[in-house]
Amino acid sequence: MNTIVPQIDLDKEIDFTDKIFWLYLDYEEPPISLNLKHFNILLSLNEIHFQLKESYRIWKDLGMSFESKKDFSVILNKIEGNKRKNFPSIYSTFLIKRVIEEFISLYYYFSFYRKYKKFPKIIKIDSIGRLLNNKKNKNLIKELELQKIKEKNKKFLYKLNDISNAHKHSFINTEVNNVIGHDEPIIYALRLENNNLDLFSGQKNFYGIAVNEILKDFNKFIKDSYEFLKKFEEKN
Repeated sequence: MNTIVPQIDLDKEIDFTDKIFWLYLDYEEPPISLNLKHFNILLSLNEIHFQLKESYRIWKDLGMSFESKKDFSVILNKIEGNKRKNFPSIYSTFLIKRVIEEFISLYYYFSFYRKYKKFPKIIKIDSIGRLLNNKKNKNLIKELELQKIKEKNKKFLYKLNDISNAHKHSFINTEVNNVIGHDEPIIYALRLENNNLDLFSGQKNFYGIAVNEILKDFNKFIKDSYEFLKKFEEKN
């Protein structure tokens, strides 16, 4: 049983960031405060930590409840905890996706400046979906070298995007609410293509990914993103 809450390790990566986010403000119309954007990213990372700790706490309590057969109150606590266990993982998944999409926007913003020596008026690549499945801006993704982060993180981004969308849109995702990880907290999702309820003809996707696994991939993405910003600062 893994009871150690995974961490986001960014101490070394964020040392330089105040400088770059103050240095590259665009005061043309409309004015944009990138420093506030970065501050919001850091707040989100802190909230992800909190939600993961809560996810592990509920999972651990549930495990102890399953092993106990003392009285009816224990069973009631188990049922209540099983209902609540999904919310921290769903919320942390949402925040992880949101932070990644903030960095995708920053990739676009600074890459555009690096190529054209001016900041963009429109952020055309601002989400995981637009990075992975964007035929319209396919050439632009290559020109701005966004293809690198796409290929390096493709498997993780596809899975995260599908799980997040299932949490938001899947009609039958509630069917996995009572599933719990045996050795560690698992984020589950159940998705039907276009919510086609014909289980025999429609495409079905069941996801079960350990919180620890998501954090490993997320850490890699975040560190690569800060490394990109650091290199941009050094060259511009």
